[in-house]
Amino acid sequence: MEPRRTSSRRAALAALAALLVIGASACSGGTGLVGTSPAATVDDAEISQAEVVSATQATQRFYEYSIKQGQDSDGSLSGLLEDLKGQSSYTVGTAGAANVLSDMIVDEVIRQDLARHDALPTKSDKDKIRKELESSVGSAAELKKFDAEYVKRYIEKRAVNDAFRARAAAEADKDVKPLTDKEREAKMRELYEQTAPGRPLCLNAIQSSTEAEAQAARARVDGGEDFLAVSKSLVPAGTDFPDKGLVACLSFDEAKTAFGQDFSKVAVGDILGPVPFTSQQGAEPVYLVFRVDSLDGQTYEEMLPELEQAVPAQPAATDPTTFDASKALAVLLKKADIEVNAVFGRWSDARQSVVPPRVPGEPVTTTALALPGS
Repeated sequence: MEPRRTSSRRAALAALAALLVIGASACSGGTGLVGTSPAATVDDAEISQAEVVSATQATQRFYEYSIKQGQDSDGSLSGLLEDLKGQSSYTVGTAGAANVLSDMIVDEVIRQDLARHDALPTKSDKDKIRKELESSVGSAAELKKFDAEYVKRYIEKRAVNDAFRARAAAEADKDVKPLTDKEREAKMRELYEQTAPGRPLCLNAIQSSTEAEAQAARARVDGGEDFLAVSKSLVPAGTDFPDKGLVACLSFDEAKTAFGQDFSKVAVGDILGPVPFTSQQGAEPVYLVFRVDSLDGQTYEEMLPELEQAVPAQPAATDPTTFDASKALAVLLKKADIEVNAVFGRWSDARQSVVPPRVPGEPVTTTALALPGS
C-alpha cells in the first residue's frame, strides 16, 4: 500500500473511533454475561445482555484491528483493549461492558425522544453517513475491512445524535424572538463602538484580473476619469456595485499584512497601486488600485449597511450541526426511568452513566475515551 493510502486509512481509523464513547477500566476481572434478564431497561425498552456483550466484543475487535494498523504508538489502545477483555474468551471486562452499556442507554433515550417527535433518522440519513465513511477511508471495499458491527453501530449512533442535535436546535429556535428596533439599534451601536476604532484606514478599490488591466485603470484615474466610474466599468455586468464603491476599512497593520504595502504615510485622496492580492494560498492574484478615502474610519451611518447585515432583526437560526445539545440530553436522562442489572453495576443519575460493580480486591478506575461527535 502506498504511504499516502496508509496515512489516509490511519486517519479513517481515528475518525471511526471518534464517534463512539467506549470506556475501559483498569479492572482485571470479567463478566460472563449469559443471563436472560435484560442488561438494562429504559422506560419500556430493554437492552439485552447479548447486545452489550456483542457491542463490547465489536469494540475489542476494532481496537485489535487499529493496533495492527500501527495506531498504538504510545500503547494506550493496548491498555483499552485489555480493559475490554474478561478473564477468559467467553467473558468481557466488567468496566468496559459498563461503559458500553452507558453508551447504549443514552442512545436509547435519544431514540425514544426522536420517536415521540417523529424525527428518527431515515435510511437515507444512514446511507449518507456510510458514503462519507467510504469516502474517508478511500472506498466501500476499504470500509469493509473494518469490523462490520462496529461500523454499523457507529453509523446508528451518529445518525441518532445528528437527528437529536437538529431537533434540539429547532426547539431552541422557538425561544428566539425578533429584536425590537430599539434592541437592534443598541446592538449595532455596540458593535460599531467595538469595531470602528480598530479600522481607521478606509481604502476604495478598483479590482482587475490582470496587472495590465490594472495599470490601464490607474492611467484612466490619473488622467482625470472618475475613480468610481472606472471601478464600476470593470465589474462584471449584472453585479451590484455599491454607491460608494468597493470600500474596505482596516488597521494599518492589517493593510500591510494583506497587501504588502506601508500605508502609514498616506493621505486622504492618494491613489496607490496596482497591488497584487491573493485571498488564499495557491489562488491566482487579482490586482488592486486604491484610493485612500479616510484615515479616521467610517461613521456609524457609513458602516450602517455592514452593521445591519451583522445584526439582523431576526436572529439567525441555530446551526444544527454545531448546536450543543448536552443540556437537552441531560433533561431527558433525568426524566427517563433507567434500571441496570446489578451484573453490570448501577445507574448513576449524577454521572448519567453506569457505575461498574467493584471486583473484590481490585480498584476500579474508569478511563473514558471521550471523543468528538458524542
